[in-house]
Amino acid sequence: MSRLVVFMAATLMLALPARADPLTDLTTEFNAALAKDLGNCEARMSLGLWPFDAARLPIGDSAAEHLYNDLVAGLVASAPACVDVMDGAGIGAVLQYLHRTGALREAGGNPVAALEAANREVHIVVLPKLLLRNEELSLSLKGVERATGRTIAQTAAQTLPASLTDAALTDTARDLETAVAQAVKALAGQISDMTRLVPAGVYYQDSGAQPDFARYFQDRVVAGLVEATANVITDRSLTVLEPEFDLAKDLGRTLSPRDLDPLSRIAERSGPQGLYQLRGTYWVLGEVVDLTLTLQGAEGRTASWQGRLRRSGLGELALLPSNSRLEDDPGETRSFAILMTSPRGENPVYHPGEELVVYFRTDLRVWLYCFYIDSQGGVAQVLPNMFQKDFARGHMLSPYVLHALPDPRRDPFTFRIDASTLGEERLKCLATTRNVTDDLPPPLRGESFDAIPPAMAARIDTIFEALPDTRLSGASVTVTITPED
Repeated sequence: MSRLVVFMAATLMLALPARADPLTDLTTEFNAALAKDLGNCEARMSLGLWPFDAARLPIGDSAAEHLYNDLVAGLVASAPACVDVMDGAGIGAVLQYLHRTGALREAGGNPVAALEAANREVHIVVLPKLLLRNEELSLSLKGVERATGRTIAQTAAQTLPASLTDAALTDTARDLETAVAQAVKALAGQISDMTRLVPAGVYYQDSGAQPDFARYFQDRVVAGLVEATANVITDRSLTVLEPEFDLAKDLGRTLSPRDLDPLSRIAERSGPQGLYQLRGTYWVLGEVVDLTLTLQGAEGRTASWQGRLRRSGLGELALLPSNSRLEDDPGETRSFAILMTSPRGENPVYHPGEELVVYFRTDLRVWLYCFYIDSQGGVAQVLPNMFQKDFARGHMLSPYVLHALPDPRRDPFTFRIDASTLGEERLKCLATTRNVTDDLPPPLRGESFDAIPPAMAARIDTIFEALPDTRLSGASVTVTITPED
């Protein structure tokens, strides 16, 4: 892959103070950390900036494109001499290849694992993280070595100019009824063959949470799609299928990633024709709610809608998760594929009295360390735990095999949803390629279900990332707990 060359005209500026540029600061900080890790930098290597996820952008497409191009230019401008930065077209071609071959899906959406599985010639993957917190947009960069999954450079989050979100804040937002109608019309107009629909959830930002508004908006759109696609002349109708599947009988068996995908399981059972999954994300930008909905077909077709609605017309519908701890959580650390799901999908809705089971599959033999964040923000370790007969190896997962927590074959406990825990909770798991229990502080060794001290709970990711001689990956399942209707 040829090195991207950016030519810049130099202008002499006299007696004017230098203007702070957060993107320049960000890319300079990243390249400095990269140069420090590479040392003498003798061997040439390629670096690719992973594209933003279009379904999770808190800014418009045009602003995201400009931001991406500026990031590439900034990385090129100060990259170590031995590093070739892939241009936007180059990494875009790789992404298209991964989508086309199914490598990205097989890796559970993990770009580093997908690139490694596809044997693509990208030595370093730069993963941008764009976040919107308290109406403030920030961006950070993380560089991961593709072959080992090792983090070799990481920046602090830089606050970006408010102008990037101004378009969304000043755009003419619709009322709720109009937004629902527009979404239904746009999606139904793009897809003509849909006969079965699997609602996968509408989520608040990247949290996996489904507050009241999320569930209400999805229900309204699904009902609208059912009505819009009905045709009495052709006898066409839309059947809505719950994303629920029972994997209990498959525990201990070798499975492919597709076996953990509800859409794939339904397609294999009754064919892919006319089968689609609906998924959405929304961002709260002041008094505006920015929504993106996507229809993904089992045969590869997609449709999408993006729109905005006024927050003032939502009444008592809760927009934000009640568990603020979810936003403080730094998210998944990924260097290889680890898949987590539940009988109701990746980020399910449960009701009091029901029992939660979480399934796992990984491409490597790993030791799993799992932490449960309750609705009040408390954190307790649930794996490894004191009930395992073989404490030292009880949290080891064999590759390609389906595992569960709790495992009914060995665990003498269940995860029962209690009426006192309404809101959002999360099971967060970190996987290591060796047993690191003895290297962890005592509260993280799984010796009790007691709450982990808050100061240590906030540093769990940092503690694991500092462990030597191991590769690290992670995933989570966010559970939204609501009363019965």
